[in-house]
Amino acid sequence: MKASHDDALLKLDRIPDILGIADVPCLREDDADTWHVQIFRSIDSNSVKGFPKDPKEATNMNLVCGKNVLIDMSIHTAYVKAIRAAQHFIYIENQYFLGSSYNWSNYQNLGANNLIPMEIALKIANKIRANERFAAYIVLPMWPEGNPTSTATQRILFWQHNTMQMMYETIYKALQEVGLENTYEPQDYLIFFCLGNREVPENG
Repeated sequence: MKASHDDALLKLDRIPDILGIADVPCLREDDADTWHVQIFRSIDSNSVKGFPKDPKEATNMNLVCGKNVLIDMSIHTAYVKAIRAAQHFIYIENQYFLGSSYNWSNYQNLGANNLIPMEIALKIANKIRANERFAAYIVLPMWPEGNPTSTATQRILFWQHNTMQMMYETIYKALQEVGLENTYEPQDYLIFFCLGNREVPENG
């Protein structure tokens, strides 16, 4: 590993193009141009040093214990809060989309317990019952990273299929409850997309 020296770091005050905190313009909270930004992460004690050993201290830092490791689930909590607060639509891009296995028709003990898929399905179901228009758009790669034919990739795709099936079943039941199962389809509320490049034929 290459050695570094403290004096190799840039002195920010010597770079005129970088604004200091005091120079950043501040807008009013009610200004239409104001943006709210939050930083979240998802990491566990196998990947980071410094997580507390004491359970009470870990709880105070909003860390949870799962699979014998401490987990910072702030990004999961943020997703759930954003889904619950959504009024008209949800848009998510991610490399994987699987979870809420406790509600799958099979493999319920898999341990993919994140709440995000179920939260989205329940949000849509509640909007259907309230007779309010709502849609969730989820963009995924056609295959997750790696060899598409590998066992690991095929397993992920299978679990994603189970997740999607569970969500569509939840939405369909809500449509049945309000008598709209012949008017709308679950895909009118929940849509999965894969991005792709369209290429012009070499001879055309």
